[in-house]
Amino acid sequence: MRLLGEGGFGQVWLAHNSEGEARALKFLHSGQADAVAVELDNHVKAQRAVSSVNIPEFYSSFLARISYKPEGNAPLCERSHPMVAQPAQNLGSCDLCNEQIDRGQEVSLCVGCDYWVCLRCSPRVLSAQQSEFIVVEMEYLDGKSLGDILKKMDCPIPEFVTKVVLHDVVVALRQLHKHGVLHLDLKPDNIIISSSGLVYLVDFGLSAALADHERHEGKITKLKRNCCGTPGYMAPEMFMQVYNEKVDIWSLGMTAIHLVLGEVPQPRIKTAFDQDRWYELTQQMVLEDKAPQVTDEQLAEIGYSSQFQKFIRRTLKKDDQQRSSAAELLQSAYMVLGAEREQLRDWLQELAAQQLKRGHTDWRLANPRCMVDR
Repeated sequence: MRLLGEGGFGQVWLAHNSEGEARALKFLHSGQADAVAVELDNHVKAQRAVSSVNIPEFYSSFLARISYKPEGNAPLCERSHPMVAQPAQNLGSCDLCNEQIDRGQEVSLCVGCDYWVCLRCSPRVLSAQQSEFIVVEMEYLDGKSLGDILKKMDCPIPEFVTKVVLHDVVVALRQLHKHGVLHLDLKPDNIIISSSGLVYLVDFGLSAALADHERHEGKITKLKRNCCGTPGYMAPEMFMQVYNEKVDIWSLGMTAIHLVLGEVPQPRIKTAFDQDRWYELTQQMVLEDKAPQVTDEQLAEIGYSSQFQKFIRRTLKKDDQQRSSAAELLQSAYMVLGAEREQLRDWLQELAAQQLKRGHTDWRLANPRCMVDR
């Protein structure tokens, strides 16, 4: 097992099941059961709705507990659906340190009875105060998040990368919106570029799956909901807490701005008091200022086309009724791909090789998998 990342909800680990298949295991604090239940429910609905390959596959979710049996009894792993117990004599080596588990004498964590962690390594997965986690088993994506890539770039992202990213995310959004699912936190950190050249939209922790009565003739009506997301990417109407699927389109446009400029527009912070009011100032900026744009001069300087400019302007209309839908965006000339995906795949491999030379071992990628026909 290898730690892939961590955040407010928990950690994500790479592991291999008993058949040797790679899986991403998301360990979520069981104390946040309500939030976790929403995320799982939304992710399952999103996966069932989407017929494309741009959302990672969901396999299972279960409750994992550490059981203490120091007197020689078999350490147990209890799984909520269904509940099972794994006898100690069937244990193998620790999936973190690869050392043999001391049968009957150590505390072991069994995740779905496929992954075992010894006592010494268990704090790397579970905190000392937390002995129970909800585990989500998902498709492992061999690649890097767009957020990670941006942190390593000292020059603008090439347009062929941006074009594939926008295309694949629009494909995912079209299917999500068609089935009444809003992502609500679209940003570079939630976009994965895989070694095969495919782009994935991930992390449905804030998403909303709408009921049938919340849609009318296939269209999502404006709903009064809580404000959520990442401020730099949030649409104006999100701050007003009355919105529909068009908030995702605005976030897509802001993500494109980030790719070109290296950042999203931020409020002017002059004093420590302003820093404390950062969210409030961001809201004021989004609601009162003009919609952010990239100038023709900026695009010419980095070698981007005028088609990119036209595409972005369709996503960043402050009036959401004038903002294009995902289905409409997919019909634009800018969404027609040629050799860009192959260029992206080679570019990512070259970037990973550069990072490995600099000692960043977490940038080791597998050889590109077979391309998936669209």
